[in-house]
Amino acid sequence: MCASVVNDKLWIGPGVYGDYNYLNVGTLFGKFRRDTWLYDPATEIWTAKDSFSLNRYSASSFTVDSILYLVGGSDQTQTVYNSCWSYNPNGGVWTQVANFTGPSRLGGVALTIDNRGYYGFGVAPISNYYNDWYEFIPSSNSWVTKTSAPVNFAGRFNAGAFTINGKGYVVAGSTLGTNPAQCYEYNPSSNAWTAKANLNINTRNAGAAFAIGNKGYYACGYLQTGYLDTAAFKKDFYEFDPNANTWVQKATLPFTAGREGCVGLGTNGYGYVIGGMQVSQAANGIDEVFTFKSDMWQYTPDSIKPTIVGGVTAFCAGSSITVNYQSVALTLNAGNVFSIQLSNAAGSFSSPVSLGTLTSTATSGTLNGTIPSGQAAGTGYRIRIVSSNFADIGDDNGIDLTISRNTLSISSFLPVIGLAGDSITITGTNFIGASKVRFNGILTGFRVISATQIKAAVPQLATNGKINIITACDSVLSPTNFLVNTFNFPMKLFVEGLYLNAQQMVPTLYLSNISSDTSACDTITLKLHQPIAPYAVLHETKCVLLKDGSSVCAIPGGFYNGSYFVEVKTRNSIATWSKTAILINTALLFLLAL
Repeated sequence: MCASVVNDKLWIGPGVYGDYNYLNVGTLFGKFRRDTWLYDPATEIWTAKDSFSLNRYSASSFTVDSILYLVGGSDQTQTVYNSCWSYNPNGGVWTQVANFTGPSRLGGVALTIDNRGYYGFGVAPISNYYNDWYEFIPSSNSWVTKTSAPVNFAGRFNAGAFTINGKGYVVAGSTLGTNPAQCYEYNPSSNAWTAKANLNINTRNAGAAFAIGNKGYYACGYLQTGYLDTAAFKKDFYEFDPNANTWVQKATLPFTAGREGCVGLGTNGYGYVIGGMQVSQAANGIDEVFTFKSDMWQYTPDSIKPTIVGGVTAFCAGSSITVNYQSVALTLNAGNVFSIQLSNAAGSFSSPVSLGTLTSTATSGTLNGTIPSGQAAGTGYRIRIVSSNFADIGDDNGIDLTISRNTLSISSFLPVIGLAGDSITITGTNFIGASKVRFNGILTGFRVISATQIKAAVPQLATNGKINIITACDSVLSPTNFLVNTFNFPMKLFVEGLYLNAQQMVPTLYLSNISSDTSACDTITLKLHQPIAPYAVLHETKCVLLKDGSSVCAIPGGFYNGSYFVEVKTRNSIATWSKTAILINTALLFLLAL
């Protein structure tokens, strides 16, 4: 039978049934079921849907836009087909759509990846084994040829398949000669196949496969070389982690005997294994009896879920880490040891680093660990928790972690002078994990290029001063100041107590021997305030006022063509503010007498 998930419900399609022994095995595929069913896990109710109009076994199905598609398969005459049919389980009839454009076949692989339907592999008896691959486009009612699997992933039928995070995985299946339990990943974005870790068994065929979250599963099946041997029918169960690229054996299915031809489906955090055929020895001790099953089993994935205390995501090499754990559907035995494991900087656990352990059989608790002092800096680390008895590998924390190194340094920056918005390249050490960059105290945007280089933008209100870089482990100042280009802001103003006549004032600074400039009248303090409440001071500077009322102040380039309230005060006067926010540029500004 074929099966698909549609709107979080399980759909079961046509297939064969009946009990047989070896003497009448020739009629094994003579009884067909055309009825279809929809199972709702929320209500645990099976609902009969419209029957398929033809006899089919070893057909395949996928789902696009909540519409089911059934393709390929064979009938009672052992004729294989390339026809494709669509069906809306929420109301509609079976409708024939465009025929599959590859050769007719049975036992093919169908997958739904990001709401797109794919079909390929399979066999046309007796010896035409396929590893081709096609996509069905419902909008144009057409099939598009995609990249076939590599030659070393030979043609096969009755393979398992599942989808994880926008990629399809095909595993095991029957081929000519040996029956290797290979696993390959298909990426629709690149239209390319990639070899993944083989299933941890030599051969396997006609098992059930499905995905739950970020993990894939393969159950049951038979060994092709021992088809009429009860020992060749299996009920073991394996979990695939695409991030670690590993297969791990999990709890065996509780069947009385192994089986093949069962289907697997995963939805809403649970997996389901349905039906299949068992083989047992007849009463005469010689013949084999084949029995088709209609039972369904639900799988709750065992897991250990870690939560970093405090939600911390940035750590220093050598710092401590505290992790809470919660185990799910896991039987823990005496002497069990939990371990915190750290991935590499790319999130892979191919060679995990142990951070700390806890001996416990409690289903929840807290582990303490230490990140090695020599751990390389990086921004893509993950942690997970594993148990020893029962042996289990938990899920990772689901969020990238940053590890920084101590002893930051800034050796140089270029250019050494600039205007607001300019990109500055800062060179130094241990920049991975940088959380803040400041120019003379003003925060700015930045990008970490590498452990030795950061690119940062000169902030709008920057002034001359040191560059500051901060990580979770350290804070460092540049050895020299960054210089902000300035512009001259001219003003015209007179001080009442110093005014003589004809727009001339007493050159007080010169007469007091404070300045050698014969025109120096006084010093003024210029403050620029932000134009909205609370009118904070954004920049302050001192300038010389000449006896003709002119004064030119050097203003950082970041303030050019910005509007601010202007405050002016001499050494002995009351501060005077502009009535409105003033546009600050090189145009002459006239102020009232102070």
